[in-house]
Amino acid sequence: MTALERTLSRIEACLNEGKYEPVETDRFELKPCPANNVEWREIAKSANAFLNTRGGILIIGVKEEQEPAGKKFIFTGYREDAEPKIKDLAKIFTDIETRAMDLSNYFPNPRVLDFHKGRIAIVYVDELPADEKYCFYDGVSYKRLLTGDHKHSKDEISTQEEYKLEASLHKELMLIKGSSIEDIDLDKLNEYIQLLNQQAKIATLKPDLNSARPFLESHQMFKNGEVTLLGMLVCGKEPAARLNFRCRVQGYLEIPNAVAGDKMAMDANVIQLMEAANAFILRNTRKAVVTDRGGSSVPEYPSELLRESVNNAFAHRDYSIDHYVSILIKPDEYIEIRNPGTFRPHLLVQIQDCSIYRVIPEAKARNPKLAHILHLYDKWEGRGRGMATLVSLSLEDKIDVPSFRFRTQEVSLFIRPGPLVDQRMRSLFAAHDKYLRDKLQGNDLTVGQQRVLAYLIKSEEINTRLDFSILLTQDNDHFEEINRLEKAGLIKRHSQSPELRPIYVADKTLSSTDYTEQLRKTLGETFDGLDQTSKEILSAIYRFNNYSSITYPGARLLAVTLWDEHGEDRGDIRGFDAFDRNVRLRMKRLEKDGYVIHGGGSSHRPGYAVNKAFKPPVFNQENLDL
Repeated sequence: MTALERTLSRIEACLNEGKYEPVETDRFELKPCPANNVEWREIAKSANAFLNTRGGILIIGVKEEQEPAGKKFIFTGYREDAEPKIKDLAKIFTDIETRAMDLSNYFPNPRVLDFHKGRIAIVYVDELPADEKYCFYDGVSYKRLLTGDHKHSKDEISTQEEYKLEASLHKELMLIKGSSIEDIDLDKLNEYIQLLNQQAKIATLKPDLNSARPFLESHQMFKNGEVTLLGMLVCGKEPAARLNFRCRVQGYLEIPNAVAGDKMAMDANVIQLMEAANAFILRNTRKAVVTDRGGSSVPEYPSELLRESVNNAFAHRDYSIDHYVSILIKPDEYIEIRNPGTFRPHLLVQIQDCSIYRVIPEAKARNPKLAHILHLYDKWEGRGRGMATLVSLSLEDKIDVPSFRFRTQEVSLFIRPGPLVDQRMRSLFAAHDKYLRDKLQGNDLTVGQQRVLAYLIKSEEINTRLDFSILLTQDNDHFEEINRLEKAGLIKRHSQSPELRPIYVADKTLSSTDYTEQLRKTLGETFDGLDQTSKEILSAIYRFNNYSSITYPGARLLAVTLWDEHGEDRGDIRGFDAFDRNVRLRMKRLEKDGYVIHGGGSSHRPGYAVNKAFKPPVFNQENLDL
């Protein structure tokens, strides 16, 4: 018989015999099925107290009543109209910042039971995890003491908030339920001790687990007779048996038109997981031959960056989430490292009305105890430069703009092969070179300025997919170029930037490739009836006419510009030749219909301009008959 069954049996006997026997404890509370909000408030207070203490059970439909002769039980029974109120209990509480909390998981399966001369409701309330306490009801946090609900003091709340902050940074110290010292691998522990002793003699090697107990406890790998998550990750004997997916890594190689690509799945200690993940990436990323370096081969991605990104995934992941780190490789496109967890809200800048999404780099370790150990294994540098390194390597033209995508309890890092200033960006700058020189008082863009502009333009493109790019900060050491570009009016600070973290956006003239509005004013509504490629051609001509030193582009230049604009590979000779013919065919039609005119260039290769004197054809009955 369960404790609840015993309690209900005692209440039933007392009701039948007209007796009273105390049954309320720190885990049981009796409440009548209330008819008004005042009485429902008392139920909410008790539920709040159970959540904040050790959990408990609400029995709704019976109450205690004090009479001159003493206490007795009164059976009030359960009413159907109470059901919505019971269901709403999980959503009436807030955190200390008055943010609503959905605590549905802590109110498992309320029941309605036949009892005495009617029915009662049983509401189970589970205890909140330590790092989620306390919750509040109408701005007050309650605790359960003996048979009553009492308010927490300000000092208690303050202490708990400090603990929550600490706990959020030390989830690696949670105890693994059911584990014992026998789950520690003595050889792995001694390997760790040897690394410690390389810097200074700290501890002797351990001959057996019993002698290792004080060392394990002092290094927070073992506590209260159980192994901590930290201990299991570093030197657990069979980590998968205790940690499930928290000690797993999976890798996938996705090759177009291939039946199956390379795969990898491993359950192991954290050091072995890091090594397996790095080996998987290295064998599935290629080396490219670079002609401007005498035909030498270089990695598609900087190997140090990949190693640092993988190691950071394990060092900073949220180990309270029972899921694995996964790696997806798409050759020539990106490497995705998907990690359980998310970023703290204050690190995310979202200006949704103009699709600006940025991550503010943070230098703090998510799991500091684990990070310290990984540093000994040379798996984590401890400089907190993960995101800064990503941006710096991008601004060095070694990778493209990195980005993050947030999912439910997961965050993905996308690393794309470089260069940052690719052919598309070079074509974009070339098509605006006159405009750029005017802004820079006759000077051309420097290499550094090209990279900063490319980073900002591509960041905004990434943001349109609701992905986050990394904010440019002083750590990226490019502020001289940023200042010059800002003075020239080629970039500006967004008006809704955080005060200490300015968000820079590129001049919209540079990032725009669609001049529909301007062309419609010149060419009229007939512009809308053109096919998409013809519209893109006219937009490109308009851009050259107004912003480039090559004022009047020829058909070949237009084809090359649009090919680059679409992100196509210039090495695809067949594909480009077909596109080039398509552009030339449309240019002839546009010229014949009067949308464009010759504006300059040589007699053999005339350039084109949008016809500012364009007059739409007039259709009359005679035209239609023809």
